[in-house]
Amino acid sequence: MRLAMQYLSDIQRIGLTQSISFVFFFGFFLFVLYYVFTTKKSYYEPISEMPLDDETDIKSYSDNKTE
Repeated sequence: MRLAMQYLSDIQRIGLTQSISFVFFFGFFLFVLYYVFTTKKSYYEPISEMPLDDETDIKSYSDNKTE
């Protein structure tokens, strides 16, 4: 680990790389939050009940989704 930290500290403009990485991952995090909170609750209800159903398969889930 010490070797990696020494190598990275010798690279010029490493701060720019860290800033770009932070902005990219923070933007992705905001996108995921936006997607989760804007998706209708009716989409999540059948999915949340799937682990409780022993007889559920993909075909029956697809049939229920279209109704």
